[in-house]
Amino acid sequence: MTVKLFKNKDIFETYGIPLQVFRWHLEGDSKRLHAHEFHELIITLSGSGYHFIGNEKTQIKPGDIFLISPGISHYFKSVSNLSIYNVLYVANAIDFPQADLQSIPGYRVLFEFEPKLREQRGIKPTLNLQNESFQNVVNQVKKIENEVNMRQPGFKSMAIIGLMELFCMISRSYTISDNNPSQSLLKLEKVVNYINKHYSENITLKQLCGIAAMSETALLQKFKITLGTTPIKFMIQVRIQKAAQQLLEHKSSISQVAFENGFEDSNYFSRCFKKNIGCSPREYSQLSK
Repeated sequence: MTVKLFKNKDIFETYGIPLQVFRWHLEGDSKRLHAHEFHELIITLSGSGYHFIGNEKTQIKPGDIFLISPGISHYFKSVSNLSIYNVLYVANAIDFPQADLQSIPGYRVLFEFEPKLREQRGIKPTLNLQNESFQNVVNQVKKIENEVNMRQPGFKSMAIIGLMELFCMISRSYTISDNNPSQSLLKLEKVVNYINKHYSENITLKQLCGIAAMSETALLQKFKITLGTTPIKFMIQVRIQKAAQQLLEHKSSISQVAFENGFEDSNYFSRCFKKNIGCSPREYSQLSK
């Protein structure tokens, strides 16, 4: 099956804003395999059908909300009266307050964990909203749609602000979800957020198991499936990323940077740095000179 690739310029160039909202009504058994360079947030309004990523099939129902990442080929099939909202956006063209958004319980689950798992394992959407919660989301999407279409003065700012409000609204909804997969991913999110906040401290695997309320075996397994690594290796990656930022500022010695980012041994820090970045800390610090 031929894959149709939708490029950013195909969708956003005419409007001058890296954000668009479309409402679609789908019917029948049409296979329109496609991918895109942008993110696609799908909000299911009514009807039913199946969503395919590769050979992985997921039944779609009203209230389902999920994200498709750039480059992922997908399509709908066997749909009946399926009505959806598509919120399309170019993430790297929008100045998101990423650290603040990532601190919201549920944000990483929807925007980071689930898209990877959906691509790799075909997991079903774990967020399904009903009644007032779902209507609030739909109303927020309509506000964004109205700003983009009416194009009144300041519409770009209003639309982007509306998108951030939508992200917050959806993310917060995960905390009230009774879905078991969702709860499992929320536990992993707690671990990831804790590491990102306390990376410079002496964090142990036992401590992370307590935060996740999981056994060591369960945490290692679920963390590996979701993030492709172990909690401790992830912590080292975070430390190295933070250290790399400091090295380019030239405000501290390499030994001091190592210590401030949780490394008690500067030699071990240098080995980890080269393994993750591809060069030594000293060589990296020269890049900005």
